[in-house]
Amino acid sequence: MRITVKTKLAATFGVITVLMMLGAATGISNSSAINERLGSIVDVSAQRLTLALEMQKLLAVIGRNQKNIILEESSAEKERYAANSAKSFDEARQKVEQYRKLASEEGKRRIDIFSANFEKYSTFDARIRELAFQNSTIRARDMAFHEGAETREAVTEALDPIAKRTEASPDKLRVAVLAGRVLTLLNAAERAQHDGILSTNNESILKADHEETDLLAELHTQQEALLRFAADDDRGRVDQAAQRLAAWTKIDEAVRKLYRENSDAKAADMSAHDARDSRAAADKALQEIVGLNEQIMETDKTDAIALYERGRTVLLSVVLASVLIAIGAALWISLSISRGLNRAAELARAVVGGDLTQVAVITGDDEINDLLQHVNQMVEKLRAVVGEVLSASMNVSSGSQELSSTAQQMSQGATEQAASTEEASASVEQMAANIRQNADNAAQTEKIAHQSAKDAQISGEAVTRAVDAMQTIAEKILIVQEI
Repeated sequence: MRITVKTKLAATFGVITVLMMLGAATGISNSSAINERLGSIVDVSAQRLTLALEMQKLLAVIGRNQKNIILEESSAEKERYAANSAKSFDEARQKVEQYRKLASEEGKRRIDIFSANFEKYSTFDARIRELAFQNSTIRARDMAFHEGAETREAVTEALDPIAKRTEASPDKLRVAVLAGRVLTLLNAAERAQHDGILSTNNESILKADHEETDLLAELHTQQEALLRFAADDDRGRVDQAAQRLAAWTKIDEAVRKLYRENSDAKAADMSAHDARDSRAAADKALQEIVGLNEQIMETDKTDAIALYERGRTVLLSVVLASVLIAIGAALWISLSISRGLNRAAELARAVVGGDLTQVAVITGDDEINDLLQHVNQMVEKLRAVVGEVLSASMNVSSGSQELSSTAQQMSQGATEQAASTEEASASVEQMAANIRQNADNAAQTEKIAHQSAKDAQISGEAVTRAVDAMQTIAEKILIVQEI
């Protein structure tokens, strides 16, 4: 089978091209897969993780606003924190819906768990806000420390002069003692009231409330005795104190009702227990969602790295195979060419050395072997030509001998011709002398002719002047005749 160098080169480049195309296709395929993985990380996993972290942040903001609502005394500030909390709840619900659109089946299951706990937490938060806005403890404190204190001072102001009386009749001293007892019981009842306001648990509140009830019962007993035994001169102060005490009692009832509600403490307790548990469950669900998305991102990253390494291995293998094939083909083709050229060079050196008996050995069937075959044919032709040249040179040698004898005869004739030539040369010299003489004569004749022409020109000018003079004379003669 004939395999030419061109066929070898074409086959080599064809195989390398196919390998390169295979490597390029593999690289493009792996790049597309890596791009898809990276797109999944950036467009889906990272977005889901961002949404989960934003929900965690909103949950923390809601918890902080809840604490501020409980601790804040100003209604305006409570309203501001409540508005911020409601806004955060709405944003968190929007994030939940956005996440649900991007989530996997497992992600949807976990976001549903978070949503359920989050809505439960929202219910507790609404109740906490309701209790916090009642602000019963603060209201009770303000009422007791302002209106209640002023009314109690009015009672003290009315009864204190009576209670401090020391020198009087026994009846008046008994009234003084009763007035002192009323003031003492009033102060004790006020302290019990304050204990109830400052208490944070229901047990302490109930204890303070019972204590104050007992003190008020005794207080009213002593007040009735005071009213019964008061003399006419003390009646005005006692009646005034009774009126002020009745007003303080109404204020006290309102204060006790408020601190028994204990809305601030209930809000704080609900925030610290029920709401906290719901919030912790929601936060745990978010932590699981964050962990799930981090795991998914790590998986996508690992897959992308694996695709990259596989693609790199394929490309390196293709490049290595291409290089080996190229080197092998280059060695094969170069060796076949160099061996053929070496055989041709050896044959050429033999021909240069005059050895026309050598021939090149032909072992293949390509252009190099075609060249060797033509070189062999050339040597055979050269061998034939050399034979013909040898034969012709022998003929030239015999002809050169004949030419030599002919040349001797021509040399003798040339000598005779030279003598005739000398005689002719003498005749030519004589003719040249005659020609020079004729030339001198012609030059002399030319000079004479030039002089004659000049004289003729002068004579012509004289004749012209004579004619002009004769015309002038004739004109004058005509003038004389006319006269």
